[in-house]
Amino acid sequence: MSTGAHTATGAAVVDDLGTDALRGLTGAEAAARRGRHGPNRWVVPRRVTFLRVLADEVTEPMMLLLAAIAVLYGVWGRLDDTVAVVVIIAAVVGVEVFAEFRAKSVIASLGELTAPTTPVVRDGSTLSVGVDDIVPGDLVPLAAGSRVPADLRLVETWGLRVDESTLTGEPVAAPKDAARVLSGDTALAERANLVFAGTTVVAGRARGVVVATGTATELGTLTGLVAAARPPRTALQQAMRELAGSLATLAIAFSVLVPLVGVLTGRPWREMVLTGLTLAFATVPEELPIIVSLVLGLGAYRLSRRRGLVRRLRAAEALGLVTVLATDKTGTLTRNRMAVARVEPAPGVDEDTLLGLGAACTETAPEPDGGWSGDPTDVAFLVAARDRGLPTPAEPVARFPFDPGRETMTVVLPAGASGTATVVTTGSPESVLARCAAPSPETAGRVAALAARGLRVIAVASRPASQVPATVGDAERDLVLAGSWRCPTRRARAPPRPSPPRGGPGCGS
Repeated sequence: MSTGAHTATGAAVVDDLGTDALRGLTGAEAAARRGRHGPNRWVVPRRVTFLRVLADEVTEPMMLLLAAIAVLYGVWGRLDDTVAVVVIIAAVVGVEVFAEFRAKSVIASLGELTAPTTPVVRDGSTLSVGVDDIVPGDLVPLAAGSRVPADLRLVETWGLRVDESTLTGEPVAAPKDAARVLSGDTALAERANLVFAGTTVVAGRARGVVVATGTATELGTLTGLVAAARPPRTALQQAMRELAGSLATLAIAFSVLVPLVGVLTGRPWREMVLTGLTLAFATVPEELPIIVSLVLGLGAYRLSRRRGLVRRLRAAEALGLVTVLATDKTGTLTRNRMAVARVEPAPGVDEDTLLGLGAACTETAPEPDGGWSGDPTDVAFLVAARDRGLPTPAEPVARFPFDPGRETMTVVLPAGASGTATVVTTGSPESVLARCAAPSPETAGRVAALAARGLRVIAVASRPASQVPATVGDAERDLVLAGSWRCPTRRARAPPRPSPPRGGPGCGS
């Protein structure tokens, strides 16, 4: 596990793992470590097979009782009676097994949709390897949109922010800093020099060394605990089990008492045993499992029409007992998409110019479908500019990534026809205004009023530059406010809260 890696410097962790901070591991060493540590898997999936599902179903108490009756009929009864009993049992088992096997197969196939490869530095070159082949000591580069393949101790960061909601539940992307060294009792959500398996990079770049893989990762430990837990029986399962027990007791009583009475009155014992088994078979409502499976199957089908997938049919019954559902708003129940609600340019600046400047100061990766991946704020800027028909921003000649200390991000756009480059800065209004040459008091008041209404406000400023600034301090000075973006931070009627800095939770629902 990655416990303890946050208490040492990145260089110390690299040395302790016997790797190179620039060239990574050699191919031979990586292969040897994979042999020692095993594949990088959080949990070994249980293979879904028809026979395994069949075994789960036929071990139900009612099925065992019916099977015992069929065996006794086969020993002492007639062939046609035995065939009839077996056909009924096969129909009951077949319906349940087919429904369960189909649902479990779909769930298993969903697990195969994850990205199978990840970039890694070995022998001084960046290559793509299978996620299973990642080993402790591997050097992994990260970029916006990357999924972290294992627990990493960061050795270099450039404006890195990571979505750790799958592990910590926090909807706000966590800023990371490789230079920090933390105390041993630092909470998991506050370990700013580590990134964890299963989380996603939303902005910035980084390089990290793998400190834990597979079940030794934080997510692997959590997954193992969940997999080891046995879910309690649902109300329907418990009721069916109690009913099966009662009917089994009654059926056994019939199969014993009736033959005993018949034998005592002089009837043939074999005939009496078959009569008792017939009464036992009639007592057991063998059609009940079929009816229950059909009803639950219908419920699962109706849920599928609403894009809900039922893993086990009996879970649909448990869901039907829910009267109150409590959840926090982290995008799961909403659209989880940020959008620009309004643009407010400064005097002398038109909306298209403001949109163009804001869209240029982003750090995203293009997607095959024409969209972008990265920080939701940056994606919202680009979508707003595209919807206005503005051209794709030029690639900056210099970048100064977003930093939670500055609360700003700056890019330098290449020189145009005028021969001068353009510095563009976005970020929280307070930080941007502090870097402007002549901030207006009215602007600060307007920003405070918008934030009080529950709106996130992102300020945009720019200035011409005769040469590319060498430092962020040189770039973010003497700026001129171009305007601001306004986004709703939540649905209507929600209570307002102060506007968070750039890189906080999504502002579109």
